[in-house]
Amino acid sequence: MSSFEERCNKIKERGQELISLAERRLSITMPEVVYNFDELKGCVTGRARFNSRTRKATILINAHDMMKSDNAWRETLLDTLPHELAHTVCQAYPQFGRGHDTGWKRIAVLLGATPKSRAVDNEIIYGNGDTYTYTDTRGNTHNVSMHTHKKIQKGDVFSIRKTGAKLNAQCKFVVANQATNAVAADGQVVSTVTAGSKASKARAIMRVCLEQNLSYDETIKQMSEGSGYSIALSKACYKDAQEKHGMGK
Repeated sequence: MSSFEERCNKIKERGQELISLAERRLSITMPEVVYNFDELKGCVTGRARFNSRTRKATILINAHDMMKSDNAWRETLLDTLPHELAHTVCQAYPQFGRGHDTGWKRIAVLLGATPKSRAVDNEIIYGNGDTYTYTDTRGNTHNVSMHTHKKIQKGDVFSIRKTGAKLNAQCKFVVANQATNAVAADGQVVSTVTAGSKASKARAIMRVCLEQNLSYDETIKQMSEGSGYSIALSKACYKDAQEKHGMGK
């Protein structure tokens, strides 16, 4: 396992790459961004702050979560960091989006994050592993990934910001293995498919990515993450969709 200092430096290096990407693709000038690895505790993996007066932004990263395992580290670097930087873009330029709305989701996709709200999202069906539908302490339901499910069962508690409700090991849950909605790269429900129909999910995601004029590589990445296909199978599905369904021509 790499050291804490090495991982902090990697966060900063990758952050600068994503900032440059946002500036180039969106024709904007990003605010000064600093990183804080000391403040966040508990189950909150990341947070973005922006001072509109000074035009300075802070990305807070949970150091404990970042160091507890290689899987958690990869999630921090590849998902949490671009997720929070997408918030920074929208905080500095509100015309692109607010909160976890569709505009923010488009920025999150651009930067490589999975377009979901922090920890839980009641629309997303996860391609990698089972999706679990939890009932929170106020009776509302939320879909969580297998990774988050395991965290909850080990004792982590997730807060629902809008309502103050909690998800904990005492909450009831079921595996969402019935027919459900496929969710495209920008978080929009695009078609109804049978759970486990990876090709249908991949094509649904491909369709929306094409409508958004995403690059081939970005489309393949979203197809893979959203359907559970490998990159190679996502490419094969893309080619099949072109040849048999006339998509992308």
